[in-house]
Amino acid sequence: MVGLFAAAVVLLTAWAAAELRHADPLVRLAVLALPEVIGGTALFFVTAATVGVINLTVPPFIEAPATAGYGGAASVFDAGLDMLPFAAAITVAGFVAGLVARRASVQLVAIVTLGCEALALVLLAAFHQSAAQVVILLAVFGAGHGGTLAVEYVILTRPVPPAAAGAAVGVASAVAGISGAVATAVTTALLARNLVRAGSATLPAAAGYEHAWLFAAAVAAIGAIVTAARAGPGLWRARPGPRPRRPPCR
Repeated sequence: MVGLFAAAVVLLTAWAAAELRHADPLVRLAVLALPEVIGGTALFFVTAATVGVINLTVPPFIEAPATAGYGGAASVFDAGLDMLPFAAAITVAGFVAGLVARRASVQLVAIVTLGCEALALVLLAAFHQSAAQVVILLAVFGAGHGGTLAVEYVILTRPVPPAAAGAAVGVASAVAGISGAVATAVTTALLARNLVRAGSATLPAAAGYEHAWLFAAAVAAIGAIVTAARAGPGLWRARPGPRPRRPPCR
């Protein structure tokens, strides 16, 4: 494992050096150093981690038998239906956040939506005694997640020329993949710390899920704090609206 990591570092360094020397590089690395691009990439990292925890924990939690001390013994199909409000909330919130971001600071929108994610995850860790509670709080999380997804693309691509926007999004997506893998490893470790017997099966204890949701809440909260710190005084500055069109001269 250490050898593979070292080889990846060497190959990445060699690729970066080649890109910097090339007159027409595949990825303009100077663009990736812009503060806005770094901030947008950080948001990709945060949202990939939080939604990764949700996708890894909520379906098995709902499907667990009552003998485990939690869960509703839902089938895979029923668990999928329980995730529908989450998906719908992402869609609606993304549309609304896009409209709000036309007038308000996109960083402010990201802070509010990440705060919504963190709040939903904290409440989920405290209130998960029924499937209805889980579904409602999952929808609240979806609202925050959808809003953050909408504005993180704006933050990432707004300062870069159109020709470099694809490269910036590609790098941010790669970072999101790494974040999802890290979140999966952390969540798996938290779930495996405490196990219970449910009939013939061995399942994670409820405390493992609670710790995983609190971990994701901390990630979302840190993302909101870092976004606020990076925005500085411009956080409360509203974006100017479109200029009124002048009537044609006659």
